[in-house]
Amino acid sequence: MNFQRVHPGEWLVAASGGLVLIGLLLPFSGGDPAFSQISLLDLLLLAIAAGGLMLPTVVARSNTTDVPITSETFLAFLATLAALILLLKIVWPPDGGLQEGFYLSLAGCLMMTVAGWKSVSRES
Repeated sequence: MNFQRVHPGEWLVAASGGLVLIGLLLPFSGGDPAFSQISLLDLLLLAIAAGGLMLPTVVARSNTTDVPITSETFLAFLATLAALILLLKIVWPPDGGLQEGFYLSLAGCLMMTVAGWKSVSRES
C-alpha cells in the first residue's frame, strides 16, 4: 500500500465521508438520528460515507489508475444524487423538521461532490 499516491482531493473525499457518517449519527429529522427508522436515503448516505472513507485505501492499493478513477466517478455520482435529494428535502421538509445531522450530511455530500469531480478531472 502506497499512501503517497493519494492526492489531497481524495483525502477530502474521505473527510467528507466522515462528515456524512457523523451527520447520520446526530439528530437528523424530528429529533431522531437517521437510523431510528432506516430508509433508502439513509442506506444511500451510509454507502456514500463508507465509500468515501475507503477511497484513500482503494487508491493506495491500486497499481493502475483505472480502479481509483472508476471508484471516484461512481462515488461522485452517488454524492451528487444524494445532495440533490437532500436539497429537495429542504424545499419539502418532513413534519418533524430537519436537525443538525441533516445539514452536516448535506455539507458532506456537497463537499464530496465537488472534491470527487475535481479529483476525477485531475486524472483525465
